[in-house]
Amino acid sequence: MDIDTKAEEENSRRVQVRFITKLKPPLKVAPTSIAIPSNLTRLGLSSLVNNLIQATTPDWNPQPFDFLIDGELVRMSLDNFLLAKAISAEKILEIEYIKA
Repeated sequence: MDIDTKAEEENSRRVQVRFITKLKPPLKVAPTSIAIPSNLTRLGLSSLVNNLIQATTPDWNPQPFDFLIDGELVRMSLDNFLLAKAISAEKILEIEYIKA
């Protein structure tokens, strides 16, 4: 099973994203773009944002976030969302995060 999971991660394409928010510090992350697996869901994105916040705020207690792309809540994997909405993965994707 570990081999299948690893193969799935390796086969997943990566997308360039930039996380943005209207939340106040320390909830803001650096506005740089990063490459992430396109098969991430809300849980994976939330974990990633929490890790980014924790990198600059060591005493951070992780919390759940919701994510929006072009004003729409992401309720499936990034890959499925991009396909369903016909959004190109070739550009840097701006993903807004809000408290869940």
